[in-house]
Amino acid sequence: MLPPMPFTECCSQSFIVQIVGRLWSKTVWPVSILFGVACQELRQIYDVYVKVARFVASSHRLSPAFNGHSWKSFGPHRSRVLAEADSYRNNAIYRRHLSKIITLRDGLAATNTRLSEAQQQHHKALYDQIVRHFNRFTTDQARLSQRQLLADVFHRFSSEIGGQLASSLGSYYARY
Repeated sequence: MLPPMPFTECCSQSFIVQIVGRLWSKTVWPVSILFGVACQELRQIYDVYVKVARFVASSHRLSPAFNGHSWKSFGPHRSRVLAEADSYRNNAIYRRHLSKIITLRDGLAATNTRLSEAQQQHHKALYDQIVRHFNRFTTDQARLSQRQLLADVFHRFSSEIGGQLASSLGSYYARY
């Protein structure tokens, strides 16, 4: 039987990928070893590694999904993503075995920056979806019937997002 793996040394990405590759290769390790304590711990490490690596690789974008009167707000999405990043940072397996992997550590540290970029893209996409939606109404009567809805959307957009995009939407609303 193989000696137990020194799990405190499991800090390099290539080491984990190499060992896990061997773990599931039936030609290298017999099936009976797969159920050993060391292998179970290695599976747990790999599972956390995969989750964190996917999280770090994600753009954390959110489609606004404007439906004519409402949309998905970015604030709750931001809170969920930040909570997930914190849960990975506080995970005992991550702290003990994976926190020295630079791509994971730096990727988790960059979550706020990537969220800010995703938020800007979300707001721009929302602005575009709102304008595209209300541009569908071409007759004066149709526009008049939509004016109050556009006013409500504009006020929510302004209070939630603000900035240059809110000013642009305000100009659009004034011309509508």
